[in-house]
Amino acid sequence: KAPFRPAASWLRRRHYDTQYRRALTQLSMKLDRDLMPDGAIAFGAEAEELWERACRAAPAAVARHEISLSTGAAASAVASHWEHYGTHYAKIDQGREKAVEHALTFGLLDFQRVRRYCDVAAAMSPIGRVLTQDWPGVESWTQDLLYATDLARRRVGGPAQAMEAIAPGFFDALTLHCSFEHFEEAADVEFLAEVDRVLSPVGACLIVPLYLADTHRVYLDPTTVSPDRARAYDAEAELRPVYRYRQDHGRFYSPETLATRLLAAVPPSLRATLLRFRDQAAVDPGLYVEFGLVLHRPESVLRRAA
Repeated sequence: KAPFRPAASWLRRRHYDTQYRRALTQLSMKLDRDLMPDGAIAFGAEAEELWERACRAAPAAVARHEISLSTGAAASAVASHWEHYGTHYAKIDQGREKAVEHALTFGLLDFQRVRRYCDVAAAMSPIGRVLTQDWPGVESWTQDLLYATDLARRRVGGPAQAMEAIAPGFFDALTLHCSFEHFEEAADVEFLAEVDRVLSPVGACLIVPLYLADTHRVYLDPTTVSPDRARAYDAEAELRPVYRYRQDHGRFYSPETLATRLLAAVPPSLRATLLRFRDQAAVDPGLYVEFGLVLHRPESVLRRAA
């Protein structure tokens, strides 16, 4: 089969090329919004500028915290996590990035105080395997839109903003790893109320990465999303088709839209902490985790250093 692989790969690329051009044309014709095709996902501004703008725009009650990945507790957590569990990420796309996100989860949240934890939009994430090894006493749950709810297996299906099978105050910790950007339409704002409902009195919800860009934008692949669906995407956002993105929806907030759309809607019983990660190249030049967000109770499992 090996001699035929280059030809098969070429045919797949040609097929996608044709699909992409056709879908982009159809999207342009059927939407009453301008499209801004991009060659790749991009921030459109330096991370430092985005951070400064986010700090200026955020409500005064929102805490800000900067974390180095080259020194200190976070760097130690990242190095230790990779040393002990790197094999879990070997076959995962962007496995090094995912391992860093998980290491930050265990570094930022105090799992000694966690009884029940849920990885939101978990798909096939290996974080549960790591959790059960290091914290066997913690109940590990998973949630994903594609799951069927099975409480006996600690699995929650359906939208993350409507976990109807879960009792109020049930979870001490929630995490979203490279997933919050896929919450379409008003799901991101609606999720805030659900976090408030399901978190315990010491609960915290970590979103990492949190994607920011120079302008509020939604990236999409025209081959995976219909014009009717794209029409409902954020009215204030630029729609940016990306070749070979392979995703329906990827929201990047502008710092200002983050403040007005999301941070201003945080329920009064929750606190918000913005995170800025630095020195990514010390771990891997390919890392793209720049920002994060924690929604938490005043006396939560979020470590006080954060």
